[in-house]
Amino acid sequence: PSDPGPLYELGRLESRAGNTAEAINFFEQVLAARPAHAEAAIEIIPLYVQSEQPERALQVLERARVAQPTHYRLQFNAGNFYLRIQEYNRAREAYRQAIQIEPGRDAAYLNLAISYRRTGEYRAAAGVYRELLGRNAQHAVAHRELGRLMLENLEDQQRGRIHLQRYLELAPDASDAGQIRQVLKERSG
Repeated sequence: PSDPGPLYELGRLESRAGNTAEAINFFEQVLAARPAHAEAAIEIIPLYVQSEQPERALQVLERARVAQPTHYRLQFNAGNFYLRIQEYNRAREAYRQAIQIEPGRDAAYLNLAISYRRTGEYRAAAGVYRELLGRNAQHAVAHRELGRLMLENLEDQQRGRIHLQRYLELAPDASDAGQIRQVLKERSG
């Protein structure tokens, strides 16, 4: 088809309805017509994973990343895919690319830090949280995660408490505020 837009929309509808095989069929038609269609790639990758075809997901992912190297969502979703399959170096590369493309998007920083935490590289994770806080000192989640990391993994009780207290100042009504207050109470003595 010269305009794969209708096929893309049909794929989205089938995907939302839970019709994985039909959605894959429509997205494959879109990608056959336009291999660089980033949105179709973003949609089909989790469907391939869900239908136990990770090798096909990887093929589409890499082809789309080469075709659209400056597409934020594509790089971010690539990071998520690699994080899910525990290919942490590849996840980090994709998240760093996403950050370069759109430095104002916080989710890529948070997931990059998660990739370091999962491999026990706590100082690198702390560096990513600090990088995010350098951009936005009011980022409550970054304060919470850096505080927890310092208390639990880096044994820096004083700085950990400071970040958790800052989190509570920024998000006093957060769903985990009571838990954080309890942690601070336990760690204050």
